[in-house]
Formats: sequence, structure tokens, C-alpha cells
Amino acid sequence: MKRTLTNYLMLVALALIGVFIGCGKKEKEEAQESPTPSSPQSTTAQSESPTPTPTISQSPTPSATSPGASYTAPSGPSEKDMAEIAAKNAEALKAMNQGKDIQPVSTDTIKGFLPDTLAGMKQSGSDARQMGMMGINVSTAQADYEGSNDSMMELTILDLGNISGPMRMGMTGWTLSQYDRKTDTGYEKTTTYKDYKALEEYDNQARHGEFHVFAGDRFVVEIKGDNVTMETIKQAMDEIDLKKLVQTAK
Repeated sequence: MKRTLTNYLMLVALALIGVFIGCGKKEKEEAQESPTPSSPQSTTAQSESPTPTPTISQSPTPSATSPGASYTAPSGPSEKDMAEIAAKNAEALKAMNQGKDIQPVSTDTIKGFLPDTLAGMKQSGSDARQMGMMGINVSTAQADYEGSNDSMMELTILDLGNISGPMRMGMTGWTLSQYDRKTDTGYEKTTTYKDYKALEEYDNQARHGEFHVFAGDRFVVEIKGDNVTMETIKQAMDEIDLKKLVQTAK
């Protein structure tokens, strides 16, 4: 999830950079293409007394394939440009959130929802962090759990923070649909869990399952398990206090 989230934020940031740079370039091109009106007297003077255009000898401009030619790559956005894009994006997100400047919960708060044991498995490591990119602010916590017979689970809690609108759909698009798909080895279906929208996946052959819950229209809680049953994964989700988690955003 950490890698997926980072990659998603990078894609969103690159898209926003392209949008703002493209808009700026278009404005400059339109300004350059606008003809400067000349006065009638100047036009008359030019037609009556034509001035011969001098011929100027110029050295040929070396091409990229000419010997000794150097190529200068186009420069990217400056730090000032990046700061302006981030500020504009933050304002746009604020408008999408009904004028609220939403900040993600602190790392200490979100990490507090990672239990020491999960469905009888002991925690083997955990991590919590806040991430910000181009005006987007989120926080996430993740922990790994190990049990007997190579069984393991991974718990991830993501606070979407100020992500809103189409950008949020990139993380929670499955909440907008209803489906139940069965394969030769397992299934994938949308469902509800404690009145929250959820996504359930399991592969009987690989003994791998995933359970995703979207709580309070803001938190994505995900449990992945290997060499466990779906019942065990759901038991693990039962041990997460989702109601208390949602209340931290208020």
C-alpha cells in the first residue's frame, strides 16, 4: 500500500504539473501571437518610402547532428513554479471540501490503531508516516503480523486527508460499484461491513485474501493475508475499532 500510495501521488502530481504548465504556455503563446496594431501614419510612410532590407550574413546554426553541436534539454518547472502549483492545488482541494482545510490525523494517532497482535498473530514490524505532495496531504500506518505454518497478514490504514473529487476515486473507485465475480480458484465481490462499503477477495489455490473497508468516507482500512482463511482475515478486521478511527477525523 505504501508503494501504491506513493506512486499514485506522484501520478497526480505529474498530471497537475502538466495541466498548470500547459495553461501557462498557452497563455504565453496567445500573447505572442496577438498582433500589435500600427498607426495609419506609419503604414502610409512605409508604403511611400520603402526602405531596402539589408542583407546580413549569418553563421549557420549548428544542428543537433552537426559535429561539435551541443543539445540543451528543455528546462523543467522551477521551485517557484512547483510552489505555485502546490498552492493552487491546495486551494482547489479546499474548495472541493466545502472550504475546509482538512489535515490528516497525526502519525501517532493513526499508528495507535495498529494492535500488537491480530487474530492471534504477533506484530513483527510497523510504520506510520504523513505524506504531502503538490498540496495533497495524507497519513498512513502499516504493520506486519506473523503466525504459525507460514501464515501472515498485513494491516494498512490510510487517511485520505484532503484528497477529494476525482482524485479520491483513484483510491476508492470500487465503492461506486456492486459486483460479484467468481473464478476457478476464488472470488471477488463488493459488500458491506458494519454499514461501511467493503471489498472482499480470496484465492483458494494461493490461500491469499484481501479485505478492504472504506470507513467514514475518509479512511481506507485494508488487511491482506497469506496462508489464512477469509474468516481469519475478517476476524482480524473485527479487532480494529473503526468507529473510534472515524471519530479521530472530527
